[in-house]
Amino acid sequence: MICIFCLRADQPHSEEHIIPQGLVGTEDVVASNGTDSETVRFTLANGEVCRDCNSRMSEIDRSLQDAVGILRVYWNHVGTKKGTPATATRPGLLATRRPGGPHIILNEESHAVTTESGTVIPPADGRRNALEGVRINFGSDGKPRDATFIQPITLTKKVIRAMHKIAFETMCFQRGAAKVLDSRYDALRRYILRGNGSRSVGVPRDLSSISADTVMRRPVVGLQRLVNTLDFIAELRMGITFRIDLTPDQSVVWPSAFFKAADKQQLKLRLHSQLLIQDAVSSAPPRTTDR
Repeated sequence: MICIFCLRADQPHSEEHIIPQGLVGTEDVVASNGTDSETVRFTLANGEVCRDCNSRMSEIDRSLQDAVGILRVYWNHVGTKKGTPATATRPGLLATRRPGGPHIILNEESHAVTTESGTVIPPADGRRNALEGVRINFGSDGKPRDATFIQPITLTKKVIRAMHKIAFETMCFQRGAAKVLDSRYDALRRYILRGNGSRSVGVPRDLSSISADTVMRRPVVGLQRLVNTLDFIAELRMGITFRIDLTPDQSVVWPSAFFKAADKQQLKLRLHSQLLIQDAVSSAPPRTTDR
């Protein structure tokens, strides 16, 4: 078998999770071809990705997981392949997936605080990747009812490369390895594997209309064939729906509801989110909430 990234033949390989395990755990996911969908084991496990490339691309996988912050604690119910629960640390926040749901610790102080387990949570103070606009709303009984916040996602080059990796592997999964081994995709595979060149993703213009419920849904990816061509685009729903141009020459023109976000822009998106609170401990900082 030839690796779809480095094009070497008969290299040692390992199972490649198309959507990183850190985002969705080891569960099966829904794959869509634009009209139908099915629940599948969404991996490449027959030598399509060699072990070296799999290891090399783990860096961009981690960048993607880090970019979505607290959201992956909601999406990943089962934890990592090492058996540890999904965890996200941010200035002002520590989130861990527990059997009963996400466990959130917020530091609302202007200084760092230490949890009972010894984890130090720095203050938010407008630092990079910190949750923004965190607000805990209380009911008439004085108990916390829900919390609203804004999760920033910065589209760095590594994050956009990781999105293209998911889309490219989805094309391999659905259309077969022979499709993606075509030399027309050589520039795309070099971009994903080594960061050569520059690409962009389509981003919805109006993020304010996206409901908090949509933001909290688990990631899915779909593939659509372009009319009268052999090329495809992918839609990756990951908090919001990103569109990924898989044409060799990046020739897709997005509809007016989307705009192009290039990997050189370092664009910062702000997703409005909300969580319901079942229990809260607020007698002393940091504040702890369970969903």
